[in-house]
Amino acid sequence: MEKNISDTAYWVAAYRAAETDRSDAIFQDPLARVLAGHRGEKMIQKMASEKLVESAVIVRTAVLDDFVMDVVHKNKADAILNLGAGLDTRPYRLDLPRDLTWIEVDFPNVISYKSSKLQKEKPKCLLERVRLDLSNEKERQTFFKGINERFKRVCVLTEGLIIYLTPDDVESLAKDMYKQTHFRWWAFDHVSGLMVKYLNLKWRNALREHRAPFQFITGEGANFFPKRGWKVKEFRSYLEEAHRFNRELPWAWFLWLIENVIPGALSRKFRLMRGFILLERWHPKSH
Repeated sequence: MEKNISDTAYWVAAYRAAETDRSDAIFQDPLARVLAGHRGEKMIQKMASEKLVESAVIVRTAVLDDFVMDVVHKNKADAILNLGAGLDTRPYRLDLPRDLTWIEVDFPNVISYKSSKLQKEKPKCLLERVRLDLSNEKERQTFFKGINERFKRVCVLTEGLIIYLTPDDVESLAKDMYKQTHFRWWAFDHVSGLMVKYLNLKWRNALREHRAPFQFITGEGANFFPKRGWKVKEFRSYLEEAHRFNRELPWAWFLWLIENVIPGALSRKFRLMRGFILLERWHPKSH
């Protein structure tokens, strides 16, 4: 797993800060600018023309907010395990139960930076931060086992993480989580293998500079996860959610046209190219 993936967290925080400043903001993240700093601002200025990135980050944030709120308030999750948490501030800004435990996991330098910047802020729920390299399988498995023993209804959040991992990394992570019987849900953003190849080509210079290549390329798409013990509870298309939140790209009409003119099976495949998934554990016949 790429240790420098956290570099992109400044970028994401800067976009969230910019969204918060809008008069029609779809969420409020007042701490994002504190965390983004000058580094985040410089990164989005450098890619100012990339409206696709801005839209994707904002829509992703809003949809995963929805998933979290659903599992907490409707499904009564007692813990959110945020792997590769980066500079996320959901424990401070979402309407969460006081007795909910939110656990952020990331590299030591990310956790130290974040703890320092937010030391005077008070989260809405119980908040824990864990310094852990998730690529260390032995330490990860021990950590997951400890979480499983403490909580009964855990939701794992991996926002902006899966795309940076290899299929083998994701399979290993999925299986380790599945072994924990109290890990009930898993929320993340999904990009198809074909789209990953396109993005790597389009942003190759920026990705090379920040040493964060996109690696999750598989021909299985969302079908990758049921084979590892996780079935799709809810899928939301990026195209549809961007329209719902009024954060569509200027050329979104062309994507809608493609989706509506191609045959049914291809249309469904096109819809699944980019979106947001909430998984739940299940018991496949062969796993």
